[in-house]
Amino acid sequence: SLILKAQIMNEMGNEEEYEDIWKKLILNRDVSIEDKETYLRYYLNSYVESKDSAGYGEKMLEAVVKQHPYEAGFRKLYSDYLDYFKYDTQNAIEQLQYAIDIEPNDQDSWLKLIRLQSTIQPEEALQTAKRAESIITDSTRLNYAKALVYYSMEDYQQCINHYLKVLDNNNMDDNANALMYSTVANCYGIIGDTIECLKYYKWSVDMAPDNAMCLNNYAYYLCINFPDRLDEAEKLSEKAITISPDNYSYLDTYAWIMFLRHNYDKALTYIEDAYQQSIDSEALLTYELYEHYGDILFMLQRPKEALDMWKKAYKINPDSALLKKKIENETYFYE
Repeated sequence: SLILKAQIMNEMGNEEEYEDIWKKLILNRDVSIEDKETYLRYYLNSYVESKDSAGYGEKMLEAVVKQHPYEAGFRKLYSDYLDYFKYDTQNAIEQLQYAIDIEPNDQDSWLKLIRLQSTIQPEEALQTAKRAESIITDSTRLNYAKALVYYSMEDYQQCINHYLKVLDNNNMDDNANALMYSTVANCYGIIGDTIECLKYYKWSVDMAPDNAMCLNNYAYYLCINFPDRLDEAEKLSEKAITISPDNYSYLDTYAWIMFLRHNYDKALTYIEDAYQQSIDSEALLTYELYEHYGDILFMLQRPKEALDMWKKAYKINPDSALLKKKIENETYFYE
């Protein structure tokens, strides 16, 4: 078959022949829409690992959409591609809006549109959610989507309210509910309600004791806000990095706990690992990681390297008065 031949060409590294075969399949007007969509998914999956660095997938999608501009399925695939492969949220939104214009009762598309808009256009996402209320029959999914929007808008009380509505009425597993408890805890922490914050963090790890994210979030909150609970924070963090040893954020938390214990050599080992893991995963480094790295280096009498890390942190978070003070004075300051 042509698909088998395409696989052989791919294994041989013959990109030109590989692309030609798929074009014959996907752009053939005699092939049904359903089969085209199946072929297109299969074809795009072959570029998942490389993130389609050569852009073949995008060219194919452009050609398919041009050939079938009123097929919502191809618009949705294009949106998924732009979101996953290219991190192009704006154009992913545009393609999804075309799909909704074609299929206005597709609840999944409305929910995805809200999620995408919440990352760059939270006010528009909220308006979209209101328009979708008459279409989305599952109130749990809609409330979850609204919670994400309110979090992006930094309206943490509304975020809490909508997450609690979801938690009151859903069929999700313990891990999913525990993550919502953890997010609610984070929101309470931001608005300064320590009692509720601690309560929900505790509930999150009780509900899912092997959820590394919940463990890490609780550990970090404790180590930042309760120096008398470092033992508890360390145990939680240790468990998180045992479960997920390659997560740079969790390694950063453990490094910071070691810093607070004045075990700077061990802190350096873990912050270096966190930094390398973030590079390997092509993650966007947080200013906290850079700042922690700088603080640790300073305590190990490496002030020039520390200053370099503080500057990188300040570039990400120029509103930090503490970072500015460290850079201007070239020395460490406590909060």
